[in-house]
Amino acid sequence: MAGVQLVDALGGHSIGTTTSSAKADRLADIGADHVIKSSVLDEIQETAAEIGEADAVLNHLGGEYTKLGLKLLRRGGRMAVCGGTAGGTSEINIQRLFFGHKHVIGSTMGHPT
Repeated sequence: MAGVQLVDALGGHSIGTTTSSAKADRLADIGADHVIKSSVLDEIQETAAEIGEADAVLNHLGGEYTKLGLKLLRRGGRMAVCGGTAGGTSEINIQRLFFGHKHVIGSTMGHPT
């Protein structure tokens, strides 16, 4: 939710993903430009690719979603990884990373104190 709000505040276009109908409705309510309701990586990739390459990806799941995030990034794009609920390790295509001049950034997304 915070990622969608941040993108909106910066004037960008956002794609929110979820598996929950209630969260999909909430994403739309707060201004997500596109909402993808699925946990199937191929479905998410296909739908997001139809929308277009991403300037940035906020990855709070980790695991296999990291590989997907890199696929969806445009050349020179950035992915912030701030969680690992889908897995603490990720397999990535190193050539896609360096040939695409893509950046992967670790972030705690701040601290409440």
